[in-house]
Amino acid sequence: MEDINLTAYALLPAALVGTVLNWAVFYSIHKLKSFNHSFGFLLTNQTLFDALNSTSFLIYFCPMVLL
Repeated sequence: MEDINLTAYALLPAALVGTVLNWAVFYSIHKLKSFNHSFGFLLTNQTLFDALNSTSFLIYFCPMVLL
């Protein structure tokens, strides 16, 4: 039982940092007009789905491990 709590406490900061940074990068890339080409579209899509993955991990998986 204690190992599970240690795992959750290690995953929670990683998920939180990943969520905040991925959403910040997505917002900044989305606003820049210099990324309005194919590489920018790929990068925007990658950061969007990384941000969604980190957010779902933070909201769903981390509390599930804690409980």
